[in-house]
Amino acid sequence: MSATSAEAIRAAAGLLAKARGDEAGEAPGSTAVLPTAALQQALADLTDARNSEELLSRRPDMKGLMRGALDWDKPASTRATKPVVKAVSAGLIGKRADGASTYCQSVEMVSYLSLWASLLEPDRLARVAEALVDVETAYAPIKYSLGPSGQLRVLMRGVNDERREKLAISLWHQAHDGRWWEHTVGDPHVGQDGRLRTGRRRRNGISTEQAEVIAKQVKKMLDAHGRPSASLLTRAINAGQISYSNDSAAAVRKAREPKIEERRALLKAIAETRDADHLSLAASLPWLAPGERPESPIPGIIALLLTSLGGPSQFRPELLPEKPEEFSDLFPMASRELFNLNKAVLSLNGTRMPGLAGCDVVLMQHADDLVRNKNYMGNCTTSYLNDCIAGRMVILRFSHDGKDYNVSYVPGRAGDWVMREVNTRFNAGGVAKAANEACQRLAGIIGKAMATPDD
Repeated sequence: MSATSAEAIRAAAGLLAKARGDEAGEAPGSTAVLPTAALQQALADLTDARNSEELLSRRPDMKGLMRGALDWDKPASTRATKPVVKAVSAGLIGKRADGASTYCQSVEMVSYLSLWASLLEPDRLARVAEALVDVETAYAPIKYSLGPSGQLRVLMRGVNDERREKLAISLWHQAHDGRWWEHTVGDPHVGQDGRLRTGRRRRNGISTEQAEVIAKQVKKMLDAHGRPSASLLTRAINAGQISYSNDSAAAVRKAREPKIEERRALLKAIAETRDADHLSLAASLPWLAPGERPESPIPGIIALLLTSLGGPSQFRPELLPEKPEEFSDLFPMASRELFNLNKAVLSLNGTRMPGLAGCDVVLMQHADDLVRNKNYMGNCTTSYLNDCIAGRMVILRFSHDGKDYNVSYVPGRAGDWVMREVNTRFNAGGVAKAANEACQRLAGIIGKAMATPDD
């Protein structure tokens, strides 16, 4: 390849990454290869079909489909070996112990395998595929492999093949076992070395108080037959009054498939929410087609890890543990490095909420604040860490009339800042009118502060 051609490919890859939000990009000095048409066609065929029978009627050549999905960066490669094709095919036509189809999980799995294709030998890819299917949630297939696969190549430098295989399986289950955001920021109460967590995070670890709140939220979603209603689930998502737990996910899986109008309303709510609790619950719905499902959190988890380790250009491998057993072990402890907020915004910490006597603002200034807030408030605020680091979101906490509130702000379309969401502990709802009005007034103050340059 000529130097000019290589430069053109790198330039095109950079534009593609920028357009698709793949901020971390490729390893320094590497030549990125654009995804091929074969990969996009394979994902389109998998996503458009609702089941394995429909897929095979459109695309009977499974080996060709898998070559398109796995050899996207090296078309002459032969990663789609017989064990790989067999493992994927078994998932596409398979069923779990409860009789539910594993088709949607397998469609997403193919896109996930494409991220690891250049990092694992085919036999290991086959074993990974066999270990991924048996989960009860499914997201839409990952659309773009370029950014996440490049980020993984940076992160997996120096990691041997056996451990890569283990981490590939662990990341998938971390993303599909529910409260994935609890695995992406170290617990500041564990370990004192300032760098690495030394203990295990609890999966779906929620307090008894939070479990009681969620049980009440689930009860409000039940219809006359005791099964969750799609329309009531839509209402709960739009109102921000449902949180993820093993019990709420189990209830959502029993929801009846709605009629067309109810389905459209639910899909609209899923598409518009940014709340990780809501997206994880929506991924539990058994009757959504692959293309209707919420986006996978996996690219975000990978990008967040690389960001927390210095990014691709200032990657700090010394922060990684020597022998990580789970993908979550790769995350450093919660950092106290300030978010990308100017001095005027940081100065709002400790000031009064407008119009509420005695209510002080507690601003989330760094990851440590965000983790401690999540632990106390019982919500998914740590899932917005990437946005907070970049200064694309401001989150704060305050108390009013015996209730604790989190409120978040994001840039508006007119160049101002607007309130995105306000909620009480455990996403229990019941936001007082005075609290909501104070949050709305604070949006203007934050907008002016964000526009104030540092001296």
